[in-house]
Amino acid sequence: EEVCVIAVGRKMAEALRKRGYDCGEDNSKLVNFAPYKDVAEFAEKLNSGFYSGEFSKVILVYNRFESLAHQVPTEEQYLPYKAPKTQVEENNEEEFIFEPDASKIAEEMLPQLLKLKFYAAVLDSEAAEQAARTIAMQTASDNGDRLLTELTLEYNKGRQQKITAEILDLVGDEALVSAIDTLDLQSVKDGRTSDGTDSSIHTWSVTTRGKDTDTIDSSCHKRLFMICNFNDFTNSEY
Repeated sequence: EEVCVIAVGRKMAEALRKRGYDCGEDNSKLVNFAPYKDVAEFAEKLNSGFYSGEFSKVILVYNRFESLAHQVPTEEQYLPYKAPKTQVEENNEEEFIFEPDASKIAEEMLPQLLKLKFYAAVLDSEAAEQAARTIAMQTASDNGDRLLTELTLEYNKGRQQKITAEILDLVGDEALVSAIDTLDLQSVKDGRTSDGTDSSIHTWSVTTRGKDTDTIDSSCHKRLFMICNFNDFTNSEY
């Protein structure tokens, strides 16, 4: 059985061509909320093709819009038209009188009904597309906000660590300066050269207020040597 595929929209036409279908024109004028007149003219071509024998059956495939988060791919027979059964028709025991007769009314109304049905399918597809775009954009925005929150938290953690380290350095420096003001430093000279210059290695003992310590750490040694300039001293108090 030969199948003729007619695409509505550029993206659908491109997808069908990649699958090997010759769909002719893309009928892009029927998308982006086309006016009813254009859609009705296209539906009339389908109706003419069916009644002339060019098509034995016409099936619509589209996305039916149900809600913002739910769109249903739908396959629906368009021609020959099958009227849906209703509860009134199934339970009807009365006979209605039509004027003019029922066949005449159906002949006049059916083309209009088919055009409206095709137009409804086009609008459903448009609404489903817009809903899918909205959900995609909302998801992207939520992901961006979440990523921004995580990065901000990491930045604040790093900044806090840096501030804490700087505060510890300042506190350490201030404690050192305060310790120097309260320390009694003694130096024992081991020897001198013949010209009177000091060639000895000074041994430091530290006496704090009320406490004696034998040594101070290397960082304190460096800071003390930078602050104090001792040219010649033996058991001097500072």
